Amino acid sequence: MAPGDRFKNWIEGLAESWKDRFRGWMASWLMNGVNDFLGSNEAESIDLAQEILNKIRDDPNTPQEIKDLINKLTAGTHPIPVIIIVIVAAFMIIPMITSVAQPLGRLLEYSQDKFFASYRFDPMSVITAWRRDPEKYAWLFNDLDDKGMSEERREALKFLTEVYPSPRDIVDFLAHEVFEPDMAAKYSLLSDWDGIDKEFAKKIGIEEDILKLYWMDHWKHPEWGTITELRHRDQIEDQDVRDWFRLVEIPEYWREKMLNVMWSMPNRIEIRMMARYLDLSKVEIEDLLKKAGLHEDYRSDSADFMMIMGLTGYWADMLSKGWMTAEEVESDIDSRGFNPVTAERLYKRLVKANQPEKVAEARDLTVAMIIRWVKLDEAGRRSQGVELLVDLNYTGEQAEFIMEGYLGDMGSPETFEDFKGLTQKYRQAIGASAKPVPEELIKAGKELVEVTKEVERLREAVEAEEKTLIEQEVLPEEATARRDELRVTLHRAEAELARIQTNYNALVAEWKHGE
Repeated sequence: MAPGDRFKNWIEGLAESWKDRFRGWMASWLMNGVNDFLGSNEAESIDLAQEILNKIRDDPNTPQEIKDLINKLTAGTHPIPVIIIVIVAAFMIIPMITSVAQPLGRLLEYSQDKFFASYRFDPMSVITAWRRDPEKYAWLFNDLDDKGMSEERREALKFLTEVYPSPRDIVDFLAHEVFEPDMAAKYSLLSDWDGIDKEFAKKIGIEEDILKLYWMDHWKHPEWGTITELRHRDQIEDQDVRDWFRLVEIPEYWREKMLNVMWSMPNRIEIRMMARYLDLSKVEIEDLLKKAGLHEDYRSDSADFMMIMGLTGYWADMLSKGWMTAEEVESDIDSRGFNPVTAERLYKRLVKANQPEKVAEARDLTVAMIIRWVKLDEAGRRSQGVELLVDLNYTGEQAEFIMEGYLGDMGSPETFEDFKGLTQKYRQAIGASAKPVPEELIKAGKELVEVTKEVERLREAVEAEEKTLIEQEVLPEEATARRDELRVTLHRAEAELARIQTNYNALVAEWKHGE
């Protein structure tokens, strides 16, 4: 066995033999210490500690786990729990004692500080006061000397407390072209720099070179709406808009897209007019409607509508003037890409609805020929004329109205009743509600017109006769006989007119308000 191994074994054996002896010695030392400690404490001290713990245990706010621990500590007579009780009590009593002593200690400290004037500003307070008024507060640097700050550290403190841009500020400076001389010159970022008061900035630690960066960054630039308006009015060019993108930090992804949409598109009224005059296809119209913001669900129908509004007049003119046939119009409609139902309705409106209008012209010509034929033998051909008019798709009432109008059975209307009778017969002919004028009222109206005319004629005759007489106070009877005869006739006519007027009024009232 090597000497080293033999020495190691000897050490291990020695440790093993002393282990039990040392353990016993420590145990006896600990027990002797406990007995001495307990013997040196009076029973009143232990009772006081137990009383304090009991108050803690009985407090309703004490957690249950603490209460259980206190019960275990105070239940037996083993020395270890007693020691713990004493230690706990000591830790509770010591703060009470020190809390009484601390205010007294502070009062003594304050009196000593006041007597010796020992208070010194902290470094930040010294630097702040010095910057706000260097001449007045330069002496405060003595406080730093008293604290052991060297001249080199004082200068370093001045440098460290200067305002320096934060990372966020530096990013803003980079983004807003503060470090690019050409862009700074273009946008005049140093405008008004020479006229601002920089003294306040120095008082809070901002040096002029740093303040200049903040000044160049502080400007507000036009928003997108103003930029588009400036471009529309040729105040700026596309390159200026691209530079503005960089200035306000629009990502590259959006720049060309925003340039593409800065110009307005035709609105829907303009699109409709373009469909009318520029012969746009439906695909082109739908694309314009899409760019104008119309949802895809409505673009096809809206394109149809705009083409109809724009081209209907064109097709109608071409058809009416014979420049396009019905077949050519139908082919043109089909080539436009209309919805099939819409195309059919449009064709019917333009072509088929136009045919009855031409037929109506021919029918009117035929009616005039029938009337001329009936007039050759009105008594024998009137009923046949009505039958022929019915063949032209007139109703019986309409045919009778036409016959009466053309053949003059109603005569030349003179009175209101004549015209009223004519209009009421027209309403009957077209199937509308009508209230025919009674023959008695028509006769009374004509009589009223005739007598009124007679009275007016007699009045004029009396006035004419009186003008032929010589103005004398007394005229011979032969000279006034003609005038007097006319006056008598006039008075009788006026009396008859009054009677006829009364009768007429009664008939009108009966017709208007009767069933």
